[in-house]
Amino acid sequence: MAEYSKAFIMQYLRKQKNMTQEELSEGICDPVTLSRYENGNLNPSEDKYNRIMEKLGYSGETYIFPIQTEGIYVEEKMEKILLTLEKEELVRTRELVEELKKTVSFSYKENQQYIGRIEAILDKKEGKVDDEGYIDTLVKLMRLTFAEFTVEHNIQPHIYTESELLLSHSIASWYKEKGKLEEACSIYQALENYYDTVEVIRDFKPKYLILVSHSNILGLQGKHKESISLCEKGIKWLKEQGICNYLYNFYYNMGWNLIKMAKDRKEIEQGRRYIWLSYQLCELYPENKRNLERIKKYYESIPK
Repeated sequence: MAEYSKAFIMQYLRKQKNMTQEELSEGICDPVTLSRYENGNLNPSEDKYNRIMEKLGYSGETYIFPIQTEGIYVEEKMEKILLTLEKEELVRTRELVEELKKTVSFSYKENQQYIGRIEAILDKKEGKVDDEGYIDTLVKLMRLTFAEFTVEHNIQPHIYTESELLLSHSIASWYKEKGKLEEACSIYQALENYYDTVEVIRDFKPKYLILVSHSNILGLQGKHKESISLCEKGIKWLKEQGICNYLYNFYYNMGWNLIKMAKDRKEIEQGRRYIWLSYQLCELYPENKRNLERIKKYYESIPK
């Protein structure tokens, strides 16, 4: 999940509201104490943090939890939903979503966004909604917590929750499907820049999707060196996180780009080795088996 430090959240939102430390701290604590909170030198109590966030117009939990609930095992169920959706197991995904809806409250906008996005994707894949209806739904969901959001100016000054990051990814993916690569690339570049400038404590799925999707689009645009550089960044980040089951996608993209750039057999062979490494890594993890045939087919088509 996307998780930010309390220090970063308080300072960022205060500046967005054009509030001084004196104005924000009034009635809660003294300005010096607030300054220490924002610098990370002092951790606020739960009560003081929530009062500060309420004064800023936000819930303190919004930027810590992607979905609001007191139910146990919810995060595990969320992971299953994303995994089954990725594997195109639409019926099972729908069943898991229905189970999740019984566990969480729809009075929270974050819950509406998280579940609404999954349902919109399912509706689109099942042919229950056209392209216009799909993108309209995503925009409406985004505006539940980000009223100023527009598709044309997708990434604006804002602290993005996990649901908002995933919605942004879905919008960029829609642009890619429509062949609007420049628009999709613009969104992914802005999201990548966002990750480079904000203090995210814990995150995986949104950032992974953004990096691998951006590298895909750069490759399709013929920007092979940029795509490879982004893959190297993604590989380094995943290794630092101790996450190995998604490395294969970055190695596949690296191999594909190297082959597209190749001027001789030696360079083709270098790319071919990365495709084979991608296949081996994919084979190690059962959840990725659906991609094995695709990787194998491409590997066998590469000139020797």
